[in-house]
Amino acid sequence: FAADGLSGCNLALIPEIRNIVIDIFSTQFFGPLRQGYVKAKINELLCHTLRYISTISNDLPSAVISTRDQEKVRQAYECLSEHYIKPPNIDALSRQVGLNRTVLRKYFKTIYGQTISDFCMVKRMVEARSKLLHSDMSITQLSQYLGYDHPANFTTAFKRHFGMLPKDLRQRVIN
Repeated sequence: FAADGLSGCNLALIPEIRNIVIDIFSTQFFGPLRQGYVKAKINELLCHTLRYISTISNDLPSAVISTRDQEKVRQAYECLSEHYIKPPNIDALSRQVGLNRTVLRKYFKTIYGQTISDFCMVKRMVEARSKLLHSDMSITQLSQYLGYDHPANFTTAFKRHFGMLPKDLRQRVIN
């Protein structure tokens, strides 16, 4: 995540919040325009954070997870962080960390605020955005690098996640 300003950051952020943070770090604006942009993004970040907190506040009693199980979920997180392009299936992951697959799914979502598959998809999309902004990789090469069988599948996933096509992101940076 060095390219998006999140290097060394182990926080699991919901996609909306992560995208805002990435936007702040990767803005091309300078001077007063940058200050105004960053202030607006911080306000947006605050709104998303408050909305997220209000949605999870009802789940707090069920969020009591033993330290042992938290450590196992953290191990799953670390494994997925390393292997997000080709993640292990849920059965292999649950065996690896020693948690029942249903419990692992539930605790992962409770702790990190997203499903295991959403976590891996977000990691892939953040990597895609970084590569589009900071490399000369073609979209076909990038889709293969990220484990997509077809560039069209990658393009569809990217557009669903960011609301724009990969080529449009690259064009926006060039102009």
